[in-house]
Amino acid sequence: MRAVRERIASPGSRVVRTDCGSIAYARIGAGYPVLVVHGNAGGFDQGLLLARWTLDPALQVIAPSRFGYPGTPMPSRASVAMQADARGDHRLVQAYDENKRQKERDATKDDVHEEG
Repeated sequence: MRAVRERIASPGSRVVRTDCGSIAYARIGAGYPVLVVHGNAGGFDQGLLLARWTLDPALQVIAPSRFGYPGTPMPSRASVAMQADARGDHRLVQAYDENKRQKERDATKDDVHEEG
């Protein structure tokens, strides 16, 4: 049980506010982004485990927790449609894209340092 709690408390997890409420997610890797949604065994931590077992490590894995799973509260009027809307919420997509923007900024800084 301690290992599960440590995985869930991982410093790699984050929370983003969406129109559907707060959604916890974790991201690993730096390649092409792939959304991995967990089943009924757990939250974002289980999505990361599934990705590690099945996907190329060169990919960037984005694993959100569904409603009621670690870090993501259950909205009072949750529905399948709301769950789908939450995955497409522009703030969640922006949070997913945060790594790409940071890499672009870092690359620009590297170019400036090389020229100087």
